[in-house]
Amino acid sequence: MYRRLWIAFAQNTRYDLLDRVLNIVPTESLIAAQLLIPQQVNAQREGDEDDEKKNDELFSIHARASIAEHGIRNTEYVMRIAYSVYNFPAMFSSKPVIAVIHVEALPGTPANRLSLREIEAKALREAKIYSECGVHAVALENMHDVPYLRGSVGAEIVASMAIIARAVKDVVTVPCGIQILAGANIEAMAVAHAANLDFIRAEGFVFAHIADEGFIQSSAASLLRYRKQIGAERVQVWADVKKKHSAHAITSDIGIGATAEAVEFMRGDVVIVSGSVTGEPPQQSDILEVKQHCKLPAYLGSGVTADNLPSFFPHADGFIVGSYFKVNGHWANEVDAKRVETFMKVHQGMSKDEG
Repeated sequence: MYRRLWIAFAQNTRYDLLDRVLNIVPTESLIAAQLLIPQQVNAQREGDEDDEKKNDELFSIHARASIAEHGIRNTEYVMRIAYSVYNFPAMFSSKPVIAVIHVEALPGTPANRLSLREIEAKALREAKIYSECGVHAVALENMHDVPYLRGSVGAEIVASMAIIARAVKDVVTVPCGIQILAGANIEAMAVAHAANLDFIRAEGFVFAHIADEGFIQSSAASLLRYRKQIGAERVQVWADVKKKHSAHAITSDIGIGATAEAVEFMRGDVVIVSGSVTGEPPQQSDILEVKQHCKLPAYLGSGVTADNLPSFFPHADGFIVGSYFKVNGHWANEVDAKRVETFMKVHQGMSKDEG
């Protein structure tokens, strides 16, 4: 998983990544992470080129020894920084798979039946399954909170998501993100900062649209100012374009490519392309148009399956997967580890072919 990225750092061939790291990582942790670069290269030399688990274990051994040798405090924190930064999805040389945890209905919402402790326990079970199956990142979403509030949520949702998000972050070593429906991007940023998450998924980042919750307005200006105010610049913004479950007649004269270009201009980090509804894949033409107009990574945000992954793989930069990983491919069902494993095997095969 980490091989090409670490070697690229070691050879100083990815200056754009180095700039990003310099901007988001505390000095002590950056120094520590730089010390770990040769340790990862050593692990690759000693390990089996095709055995990522063994290589990661070797890296952990080398890295901890290096941290101790240089007298750096907070070993676990530094290790987390090293994994989180260098394994960050937007920095992957391969194409990351981000698995969605659909958090059960939260306190105060119409469908809520579980206690917060029970909701957290279920999210942790799913996070562990995803981690064991080798996904590259996880993202939490309050999908069960229907009907969704528009543009903002109450303190009970923010508090609940912060508790659950921090618990998930503490049990996985991959990057974590969050989306709070519907369009509660500032609240998502607050939770991400408090829970030490790595990204948020934002709907309504640029332009406006009509969703089933009502009129969703652009949030880029207020969101990025809020991120600056709370010191959360390390949290990336992944922005949906021509969002699913929405009508875009009011911007029908603006193509999806121009919308993606606006995300880049407004300082977004990733563009997300999806189908018209949950579980429906995007059009290939939409992905190609986004890639033609925008230099940001283009991730697929819906409808990706083990069957259609080969057709999307050459064009997309990453894959956000929720529905396919559930029993019978329905987002509201339990996570099916076999479906996750199947998808990841297909992804691994495509990555090797491309590499």
